[in-house]
Amino acid sequence: MEFEPYRGELVAYCYRMLGSFHEAEDLVQETMLRAWKARDRYDRTRASPRTWLYRIATNACLTALEGRARRPLPSGLGVPSDDPAAALTPALDIPWLQPFPDARVDLEVRAGIRLAFVAAVQVLPARQRAVLLLREVLEFSSVEVAAQLGTTVAAVNSLLQRARAALADTGRYLGLGLAMIVHALNPAQIFVGGEITGAWDLVEPAIRAEIATRALTRAAAETPVVPEPAGTLPRLRGAIALVAAPLYAAPQVG
Repeated sequence: MEFEPYRGELVAYCYRMLGSFHEAEDLVQETMLRAWKARDRYDRTRASPRTWLYRIATNACLTALEGRARRPLPSGLGVPSDDPAAALTPALDIPWLQPFPDARVDLEVRAGIRLAFVAAVQVLPARQRAVLLLREVLEFSSVEVAAQLGTTVAAVNSLLQRARAALADTGRYLGLGLAMIVHALNPAQIFVGGEITGAWDLVEPAIRAEIATRALTRAAAETPVVPEPAGTLPRLRGAIALVAAPLYAAPQVG
């Protein structure tokens, strides 16, 4: 059985899960090794090679993320505590987040990577992250994802529902911040930059609903909110600050 044709997409998937390109490459190599050792036990009637490899890769990613959650923040890297007797808090964020080399993937895959940065790294717990990526980005069926995670279809659907709700919450918080800008400045339009633009189709309905709910006039409720991919507008490049949603985007009022 040939595993190598799947390496590129598996690296992209593991990067979406972990936010680290080098760690993704290591886990894909581990996935290939596990698959090679278990090749005699593979049953083609139960899953395609691609589905089977994604199951191994998903388990490897979840194990790696669990290890991160248990790993305490090294001395000197965190904010000093006022309580010297307080318990050591694990570092749950990803301060070493790395960009994925664009040359390694095609445009279709690249859009999914931007989505994963927002939804998975900044918002979702590990298993919700896996379900969202496997169902929404990679388009595996609920039955396939249940097999990959070793759970039930009902559990997969529940995790997906919670992941979508978390994204909707992100949209609502961003919409609240934009509604405040609309109310204070009455702008002709607002440009939003940053990685949130990669998941715009998932958060835009909640953003528009929040602005419409809080706007004082119909014209204000219909203020154009324009997503600009990172780097399109120089003043938005690299910006990640937004009132009421500091992790997700940066608006520029036009």
